[in-house]
Amino acid sequence: MENQTETKQGFDLKTFIEDSKAVLLDPKDYFGHMSISGGYGEPVIKVLIYGAIMGIINYIWFLTGLGIASGTSWFGSGIGFMALFSTIIFSIIGLFIGGVILLVISAILGGNTDYEANVRVVAALMVISIVHSLFGFVDSINLYLSAIVSIAISLWGLYISYQALTLTLKAGEKGSKILMIILAVIIVITSFTGIAAKKALQALGDNYKMENMSSEEQQEAALKMVEKMTGGEVKAKDMQKVIEESKKTEKEEEEKEEAQSSKSDFVKPDAFPEETFAELTEVLSNNSKLDETKINKTLQLFDDINGKAGLEGLGEEAKKAKIDSIAKQYDFASLDDAITGTIQPALLSATFLTLISKTEGKTGSEEMLKAFLSQNPISLQDLKFTYDNWDKVMLLQDKTIK
Repeated sequence: MENQTETKQGFDLKTFIEDSKAVLLDPKDYFGHMSISGGYGEPVIKVLIYGAIMGIINYIWFLTGLGIASGTSWFGSGIGFMALFSTIIFSIIGLFIGGVILLVISAILGGNTDYEANVRVVAALMVISIVHSLFGFVDSINLYLSAIVSIAISLWGLYISYQALTLTLKAGEKGSKILMIILAVIIVITSFTGIAAKKALQALGDNYKMENMSSEEQQEAALKMVEKMTGGEVKAKDMQKVIEESKKTEKEEEEKEEAQSSKSDFVKPDAFPEETFAELTEVLSNNSKLDETKINKTLQLFDDINGKAGLEGLGEEAKKAKIDSIAKQYDFASLDDAITGTIQPALLSATFLTLISKTEGKTGSEEMLKAFLSQNPISLQDLKFTYDNWDKVMLLQDKTIK
């Protein structure tokens, strides 16, 4: 188990397994001693492994006809195979965006606002997703049993999150408890309302068997099902016309939604908050890190890593060495150098501007902003650069997490 004053070198598989077990079985002790520094390499590798394990488990349930994925089997086994890789990709996305979300929550609750610390906590918490995947088959056995199992896992996940917030990130216990209680209530309510929806769909589906239908026949049957549900008020032919029209712009809409999704966690102020920064001069850093050249090189680096790095089949140490060698081609000492030198200051600046937008006019906002800057030095030049190049920074975030 790690100590908060101790920084590990490299990635150790044995320690990874022991830490994963400790998070699930003894979270109070683990998060009481968890390291909050040491670079981004370890949490990234950890999440890659978690994502791969979840993808494999989900693919097994798909192949065996269990779990939710099996319900889309008429589209071909390729979907299940692609889900294996998409799980890994979305795990990385969840790590970096989750780090921003947890940082904002921690800041509101008076906890640690260091971005790296929050990313490392998110990486540790993602082990609970493997437990969810392991029990994914229960949904095909009984809806009520599935809801109970899902609720139990989610509530234990909230307990683990509470320990992480209060022990590792030093967030206020009272506020953390209130947050967890609210989330627990939401989980229970949505789980059982979801059962009602699933049972209704199953009952209707019994009248419209689709196993041996073509895709066109399935669509026609689905439209007739909706027509029956509405008592004939909504006609199948009218819905068909709407579907045909929507297909013309479907790709464009999907691209807009994807772009919006990647940026939804950040909020750009309507105007650059000069007056706010005038009150924060004493805690602003003089060390500017961002410029357009570094951002362009970082974008090219991650395009290279994601597109043609040839990382398949490599061990973790070999994979890290390969990525670091690619980083050197873009004038970075390593992947960590690119993250700490460009990605971190860019996302921290965007996060700080978001905090300003969301806390404007609220009591204690100035103290919270000063506390944030005291733990995460940001220069006025980097904040101004981020504001003036907001779309570029959002593209950096989007490219990086992909």
